[in-house]
Amino acid sequence: MSQTLHTVAVIGGGTMGAGIVEVAASAGHSVLLYDISAEAITRAIDGIAQRLNARVSRGKVSAEQAQALLARITPATELTQLADAQMVIEAASERLEIKKALFSELAEICSPSALLTSNTSSISITAI
Repeated sequence: MSQTLHTVAVIGGGTMGAGIVEVAASAGHSVLLYDISAEAITRAIDGIAQRLNARVSRGKVSAEQAQALLARITPATELTQLADAQMVIEAASERLEIKKALFSELAEICSPSALLTSNTSSISITAI
């Protein structure tokens, strides 16, 4: 039995996290963006808005499409806000102890059917 993907959560508001948020929202998913820094969340969403505005000015997307995409992104300031996400994509700092701690917390917070994933680029996924 397959599960419909309604909500995607992204942990990390840096360059990779913001890009993942934008792609997921572009695909029509509701996206929760979590970061320990409220400023990082704001920068990520502002950066997405700037890229969308550039696409609007070039005629690549309509202003309505850009607004709809932005409306699908919700800032999350508490990890517990990710509890109902069907997929969580971790894009936090490349430090093993941070990633392990996050996945340990997510295992307690999220549904057993939630897909927990990592965007790690330098740490073995089996180590996490």
